[in-house]
Amino acid sequence: MVLAPGITGKDLNPDLLPLKIGRGSATGNLLIVFTTQLDAESRYLTVNKSQFGLYLDDERKRMLLHYDYNRDPTNQYPDAHVQVAGGSRTLTRWCKRSGCTSKELPRLHLPVGGRRFRPTLEDVIEFLIIEELARPRDGWEKVIQRHRQRWSERQVKAVVRRDPISAIAALTDAGWTISRKDPPQQRG
Repeated sequence: MVLAPGITGKDLNPDLLPLKIGRGSATGNLLIVFTTQLDAESRYLTVNKSQFGLYLDDERKRMLLHYDYNRDPTNQYPDAHVQVAGGSRTLTRWCKRSGCTSKELPRLHLPVGGRRFRPTLEDVIEFLIIEELARPRDGWEKVIQRHRQRWSERQVKAVVRRDPISAIAALTDAGWTISRKDPPQQRG
């Protein structure tokens, strides 16, 4: 399932969200796209792919940066990465020194935390506000904090489900006593 502003059953081209308050002019645009699926146990909805992009224009021709996440990448790039528009003389010099094929900054896929600890939409929104690229509404900090807390709790639960032995070891080291429930009895 693809979740994004403007997505319909007939139109899979997501809309950009203008960054503005009220009727003021937009300072830029935000792209938000999530592709979801059920996890391996068909119990929890999980993000398969996500993209957050920052664009100056609404035609997506003038990008500042974008964060991408792909749970099952089909290329050599990190699961979670950021790409930044712009140039870098330092990168050009580095490539000359190392003998690498000439690279441009927007072509670098910079890793950012992996599957569980990748940047969130809240991180992108906070970045825009802190760097004064977007104006916030009053109370934005509390909203960001609340949503980050929910994200963090979900990620901890997912990590524990995928690696219960490490979770038990950490809790035991912290003084907890852990016991396992008896498996459910089969009905017959």
